[in-house]
Amino acid sequence: MTIGKEINRFNFLMPELFLITLFTWILLLTAQTSCFASTVVIQWDPNTDADLSGYKVYYQADSSSIPYQGTGAAEGAAPIDVSNQTTATISGLDPAHAYYFAVTAYNTSGVESAYSNIVSVPELVSPEVSLTSPTDNETISGTISVDATASDNVGVTSVEFYANGHLLAATNVAPYSYIWDTELFVNGMYALSAKAYDAAGNVGQTGNVNVNVSNGLSVTLGDINNDSKVDIADALMALKFAVDLIQASPDQLSRGDVCPIVNGISAPDGVFDIQDALVILKVSVGLTYL
Repeated sequence: MTIGKEINRFNFLMPELFLITLFTWILLLTAQTSCFASTVVIQWDPNTDADLSGYKVYYQADSSSIPYQGTGAAEGAAPIDVSNQTTATISGLDPAHAYYFAVTAYNTSGVESAYSNIVSVPELVSPEVSLTSPTDNETISGTISVDATASDNVGVTSVEFYANGHLLAATNVAPYSYIWDTELFVNGMYALSAKAYDAAGNVGQTGNVNVNVSNGLSVTLGDINNDSKVDIADALMALKFAVDLIQASPDQLSRGDVCPIVNGISAPDGVFDIQDALVILKVSVGLTYL
């Protein structure tokens, strides 16, 4: 007796996709604590043998080695007999562990098939990450170190640093830090944040740490290529950024994000668009100034 095409696909955190053969979601057990449990729903194609009696679901944490002898699910230890149902809900699993699942069929004589194809669910715990330097509302200048701490139940694979939502740098080496040359950026307020990733694809993110960049000399608005002048080359780069032909770096965005112009003063909005390119073009030919 065999089972065909069982449990071929899976998705996570999307309970509305009921046609998917395997999906999981997080159930919050209590609003007062961070304790939560993972529920997995699996579905398989029915066995068509005339003497089919039922199915058994096997599971196990952190190891794909068979036989599966998992424990801890609310439905009991493996195997879980689900009678002749072709869908099973396995609840109460620890989201800090990866789990492996397989199904067998058994006939009226109690003869059991081999395992179906195996599917796995990665651990679902996001890394914890926080920015330790600079501090909120700090005024900074020159070259500084942006530092973060990150931890995970399995392991952190990388940490990314952001300014105003734009990626500054990424590192996979602890202690996690980035040397930020603030003199390459326009003076003003910046929201710093960080993201930490683990091998399962879980992401942890900090809140914003707001800092005031205040250097003696600010960069020249519109001088995207940092050659101390605003010319046609800057306008062409701005146009390419505006139509997504190339991606602007945070430094280039800080120089080229000149619009909107409010009461004759540049009021950057954090994005490159056609209006930015047009203003820089006018500056480059002397029709306006910033």
